[in-house]
Amino acid sequence: MIFLRAIPLIIIIAVTAAFFVNWDSFDSKNRLYDIPGLYVSADTLFNQSRYDMGFQRYDEIIERDSMQQRAWTEKGVLLNYLERCSESLQHHQEFAKQFPDSANAQRGLFLAEYCDEETGYFAGTNLKEILKSFRGIDYR
Repeated sequence: MIFLRAIPLIIIIAVTAAFFVNWDSFDSKNRLYDIPGLYVSADTLFNQSRYDMGFQRYDEIIERDSMQQRAWTEKGVLLNYLERCSESLQHHQEFAKQFPDSANAQRGLFLAEYCDEETGYFAGTNLKEILKSFRGIDYR
């Protein structure tokens, strides 16, 4: 009988608490359902040559789910494309460690090892087009 009298009080407390909770303060990093939207955003930014914002999206995807091989690949392609050689090498070493059987990781690592920031190894070559063609490959 006492339990039945407590039910309205519990409901009132729960509803009141919901109004005072700052829902925006909850950490959204673990929400995996946002990943497809992040890919769309990152791809759009890449196609618009807004590379720094694209990096942020790929980093966010990897942070939320480190098993997203596509994000690792796309970020590596972008680093090589922009000739950010030292970052690319470090990224591809981590990528190859995370996915040792990945052809994309090995391919990216190979290219990163031959990238030279001082001489601009990729500048004026067809490698930029090759790197762009890496986008959209099978990530399994």
